[in-house]
Amino acid sequence: MRTPVILRWLTLSVLVLLALVTTPTTARTLPAPGDYVVDARASAVNFNVTNFVVTTVEGRFNTFDGRVVVGDSLATTSVEANVEVASVDTGNKQRDDHLRTSDYFDVARFPRMTWKSSQLWGTTDNFGMKGALTIKGITKEVVFAGRISDAGVIVCETTIDRQNFGITAGPSIKNEVRLRLQIRMTKRGG
Repeated sequence: MRTPVILRWLTLSVLVLLALVTTPTTARTLPAPGDYVVDARASAVNFNVTNFVVTTVEGRFNTFDGRVVVGDSLATTSVEANVEVASVDTGNKQRDDHLRTSDYFDVARFPRMTWKSSQLWGTTDNFGMKGALTIKGITKEVVFAGRISDAGVIVCETTIDRQNFGITAGPSIKNEVRLRLQIRMTKRGG
């Protein structure tokens, strides 16, 4: 008895699917060791916070720079970054102007937010990055979870408590602020 064409096609499809599922994907790799800068035109520093329990305010910082020294592994790689806090942008000028005041970021006294890593570990698909985050002159240890995307962009995320950094105004705003970085690097001098 001959096997119907549809059954043979189904069997072949299952075998191909199994081969695809069980074939290991190629791991993303670190860029070549060296000194890199953040390409701000192709990168983003975003945040979001909940206001009035149900509304999420999305925002970003438009002016920032950074340096990444890539070693031969994540453990020998370091990251430093600076964000011009006055570049905060939530799409609402009145709110942004208020965020620049002493009620929130106090950009006249604290114009920059900084990051300096102290440790990286894991794999390029799933790594941790611990370091010192400074906002309003207050430095706290923060851990980002990260990965390198298929396009080579570094994506890192963390959640901080804004009150730990002296940002206490706004009783309707939740303390939890989610930070998301999408960083594209270019070789320094390249």
